[in-house]
Amino acid sequence: MFFFVASSFKTLSEDIRSMVDKPGFDDISLKVGEETLACNKFLLCARSTVFQAMFYHQGMREAKSNEVVIEGADAATVKDMLEFAYTDKVRDICLERAVRLLPLAERYDIASLSGFCCEALATHLNVEHAAEVAVVAEQHQLAQLKEKAVSVLAFTLPYKMEN
Repeated sequence: MFFFVASSFKTLSEDIRSMVDKPGFDDISLKVGEETLACNKFLLCARSTVFQAMFYHQGMREAKSNEVVIEGADAATVKDMLEFAYTDKVRDICLERAVRLLPLAERYDIASLSGFCCEALATHLNVEHAAEVAVVAEQHQLAQLKEKAVSVLAFTLPYKMEN
């Protein structure tokens, strides 16, 4: 009789993550400024209705060229978006990266990435960043996050006024 310890096996996301940087498995590219990022159409389409639409409709430029030009974002942030699309997480996420990722999550309709960014913003919410988080939450219509940030500000404002 064999006994297996489940934790000794890699998860689906770990398996997929291990394939990200291996050549030969990519079939489309994302053009970000001067940088070209190779990636997998199937995974992007599985995570994003926008990418689905781009590649499903054969008349779309992206479907013909297998290239998507991404404007208004830096390559590091697009790499974070790809990491999330492949693994459902972004390693070492910080407030600044979550702020930059949120617009991409919305632009490409990756709801789980939006939720991940909101969670990261809430996790990094403190007195120092509460105003910035409140502004970002307002810009992206994230009522619960805005309420949480405003409550942090409201709680600390009387203390700051006394000192």
